Amino acid sequence: MIAILRIVALLGLGSVGLCALAWLVTRDRVWLGRALLALKISVAVALVFFGVVIVERLQA
Repeated sequence: MIAILRIVALLGLGSVGLCALAWLVTRDRVWLGRALLALKISVAVALVFFGVVIVERLQA
């Protein structure tokens, strides 16, 4: 479970970086919106990841 959440988090942060880079190159506002959406999703996944880690630590 944790490995899957780590992979999803890395992919999310990678997509934020790529969208931000595309926005810097093109200056198209669509890319900025996509970067912000990807960042929101990455933050949500990170919160789930930390929640799972805390629950697993409490059960141990």
